[in-house]
Amino acid sequence: MLVGQTEPLAPIAVTADKIAEYESQYVKIENTQPEASESGIWNSDSNKGNVSMETKDGKSYKIRTLQTASYAQDAIPTDKSGSIAGIAGIYNGTLQILPCNGDDIQLTDARFTVEGNKATLAEVLEAGAGSAFEVESVSVIAANEQGVLLEQDDARMYAFKGEAHDLAIGDVVTVSGKTESRNGLLQFGKGCSFTKTGHKDITQPQPAAFSATEIEAYMKNPEVKYVTYKGTVLVSGSYVNVEIDGTSVQGSLDYMSDDFKEKYNSHNVTITGWLFGSYKTYMYTIPVEVKDEGEFEEEIPDGAIFYSTFDKELSSQSFDTSSGWPYLDQFTGWINPQGFGRSERGLRLQEHVGPYESVVERFAFALRRFGQEQHLLLIRSHLFHDPEDRGNVAEPQALVRRTALCTGRHQHVHQVRLRGAVSYTHLTLPTNREV
Repeated sequence: MLVGQTEPLAPIAVTADKIAEYESQYVKIENTQPEASESGIWNSDSNKGNVSMETKDGKSYKIRTLQTASYAQDAIPTDKSGSIAGIAGIYNGTLQILPCNGDDIQLTDARFTVEGNKATLAEVLEAGAGSAFEVESVSVIAANEQGVLLEQDDARMYAFKGEAHDLAIGDVVTVSGKTESRNGLLQFGKGCSFTKTGHKDITQPQPAAFSATEIEAYMKNPEVKYVTYKGTVLVSGSYVNVEIDGTSVQGSLDYMSDDFKEKYNSHNVTITGWLFGSYKTYMYTIPVEVKDEGEFEEEIPDGAIFYSTFDKELSSQSFDTSSGWPYLDQFTGWINPQGFGRSERGLRLQEHVGPYESVVERFAFALRRFGQEQHLLLIRSHLFHDPEDRGNVAEPQALVRRTALCTGRHQHVHQVRLRGAVSYTHLTLPTNREV
């Protein structure tokens, strides 16, 4: 008996915007690549099997990968473009393709530049997120190391390249890329490109003076705005924040140079520059001018029962878990606190304070899970006697002025000052270490 041979089913070539019209059918998208923000594997704890893709004409869709897929643990070829085949679908309004196997993913060509529609900057802002545009003759009015703030007439917008660039204030460029919403505002997203076409003089507007009141209002309704405010610069690795009196909001200065960090770390400054978004307690700022007001000096309160400082340089270093965690005696000052009383294991409350237990806020311990590590949060109160009445203990408001950084499988130990000369210490500890 003769048995017929069936040819493999050929996918239907479609464009990304037509995926919904071919729901549950086997389709193929040509000239496509992972969006620049993607990384890792096709199905991970962070992406949950959803990877954002883009086409040469700026259309977007998702690749949906099940945990059981044969290619689920394969690396996403973020440096390649090509074609994707799979079952077309739509979920909660999101267009997606579910590849049948690894052979449906043919990303072998070099990445391309998305071809956006030509528009003005004002038209880009009006269109909203998710589209690709090309805007000519826009001026750079501020810059950090991985992005620039652009202006055309009265329209202003941040463009995040995501890597080093050679642009400076006054450069005139053509910008191309896809838009996204970030920190409450629209911006050109990671991977956008710049072509310098000229240079002109830039006159910055008169800055608005920002104090705590104006800052709190801005956090609720962010906009691109030229302002000036005062604060203290604190550097932790690649992060640069500015502590501002009277508010828990911090100025966040993204992608600053190493020279900037070295020059201004722990200095009081007056920042004049552009605000371009807000998130939680962070007010994103690109400095244009920085006036150095001198190095910050924290006052030790009179009659302090317990007060401790430690080495700022060592406190911001990372320690690989493979070589063990940093012991307290590695850090200057941790086991030799100032004041009187007896230190127990370096960071424990002084035994001398015991009689004041009912009126003194003792160490607050908050233990939580973060990935594979345990984090111990210790907050020390101000703990000092009122010089006018030795029977009372003053407790100024203890508000965290900067959050500690905890990332990856590294251990970070950071000093973070609280209002009123209160210290805050954040340790990352392995789960098998007792404290």
